Amino acid sequence: MKLVVTHSYADFDALASQIAINRLFPDVVRARIGKVSPPVRDFLAMHKDHFELTPIQEINLDTVSRVFFVDVR
Repeated sequence: MKLVVTHSYADFDALASQIAINRLFPDVVRARIGKVSPPVRDFLAMHKDHFELTPIQEINLDTVSRVFFVDVR
């Protein structure tokens, strides 16, 4: 499994970075670490069928073969 993660309390540029990786690698899973910012939370609530973020706790890390880190220092 390929996984893309960003910082906790993700903002729109973090979400956009995850989506960009997902365009390059369609089989990547977008993971959510912690909470997202309130505007992103509202956006995701309106578009939940298009932009799914899987909580990291629900991912079996033993199956991950590649990790992309985006929008982090």
